[in-house]
Amino acid sequence: RFAVRYGFSLPKDTLTALRSAIQTGVLSKISQDRFTEELMLMYAEEKYREMGRKLLETGILREWIGSDLPWNFADDGLDDTRTEVKERWLLSVILMKAEHLRAVMEHIHLSKENRQHMEKLVGLQEQLLTCRTVVEIDRLLERLPVWFIGLFQVIPELTERMRSYIALLERLPESAVTGKDLVARGVKRGPRIGRILREIRDAWLEGVIRTPQEEQVFLEQRLKGGT
Repeated sequence: RFAVRYGFSLPKDTLTALRSAIQTGVLSKISQDRFTEELMLMYAEEKYREMGRKLLETGILREWIGSDLPWNFADDGLDDTRTEVKERWLLSVILMKAEHLRAVMEHIHLSKENRQHMEKLVGLQEQLLTCRTVVEIDRLLERLPVWFIGLFQVIPELTERMRSYIALLERLPESAVTGKDLVARGVKRGPRIGRILREIRDAWLEGVIRTPQEEQVFLEQRLKGGT
């Protein structure tokens, strides 16, 4: 970490000794808590991606986890504004499959918040790969923060779909229709209110509604339908 931070290279004999120590099991003497603490300190550094690549080059992560995993420490430009450790951490594991993420969670003592985010990644990746429409994607991601949604852009199979979805969200105006409005117009409190609001959002996403005026027309037709 210090070598990357201050811009110096470790001598060849030091690197040789490091690799030899790793091969002879020196990491087994380190507690999971200590390893996790040092790893997370890396993510707080400005050059954490370069530091991560050094961990891969020396074999430290492979030895600790027990296998080579597709860590993402690439300078892809998508995280230039990410300063939170939790965001950087998730970005570094976003290319991993479910079994990889579970292996990481077994060997690194993550905080409760990071474990919850990791578990969410496990559940969402496979579901997103089966989505074919923007509405299907939205129903999975609607309640998640934008920074979390943005992580999925890095997955090659999802890049185009997620970029389109995020661009659409940025243009999507907030609906003028609320649950209170529907109650005031005679809709009984209950599941029907949620269904109508969901249909309005879907219509915006699909381009059926493009203006507030069209939204009101859509609502009128929906209320006349009565279902």
